[in-house]
Amino acid sequence: MRLLIGVLCFMSFSCLAQSLDDFFRDNPELKSNPYTRSAIVSEAGVATINDVLLEKQPGELSAQVMKRLLQEDGYNYALVAVRQLSELCRQGVAESSSNLKNEDCKLIEKHSK
Repeated sequence: MRLLIGVLCFMSFSCLAQSLDDFFRDNPELKSNPYTRSAIVSEAGVATINDVLLEKQPGELSAQVMKRLLQEDGYNYALVAVRQLSELCRQGVAESSSNLKNEDCKLIEKHSK
């Protein structure tokens, strides 16, 4: 019985986890633009930094933890990235910090929640 409950819990959490690929599947317009896609992936990686420090096990490389976090919860990190990039666009520093032009910023802001 405990095994069954454990398996059901694992399956429930696995179903909730969404990756960066899932985010881009739901937002094909952001994926098709190479500049927005690159900026979101980069910013999502930055968004994992605090969690990497919390999740890292002894002997585990930070890059491995970041990759795992983006695979397990990349969708949410992408949402954070879009919000951060939208703010950079509003501040007028997106071009220098993330190589985003005005048209790219309009696309990012359209998808910012």
